[in-house]
Amino acid sequence: MIGVDIVYNQRIRKAVERFGDRFLRRIYTPLELEYCKRQADWIACLSARWAGKEAVLKAVYQSKG
Repeated sequence: MIGVDIVYNQRIRKAVERFGDRFLRRIYTPLELEYCKRQADWIACLSARWAGKEAVLKAVYQSKG
């Protein structure tokens, strides 16, 4: 099965603004946060990682069903 996961940067930006470090620590590893915060558009970096995590979880759970 092939698919595309899209995450809007604005969705991640709003979550960071609303929940701050609590959201970031719950979703991302310290290394991911360190890497993304060094990027010019760190929210886009976080969005890409979110999409990747979501895709992996979907693939794992679909293979079990």
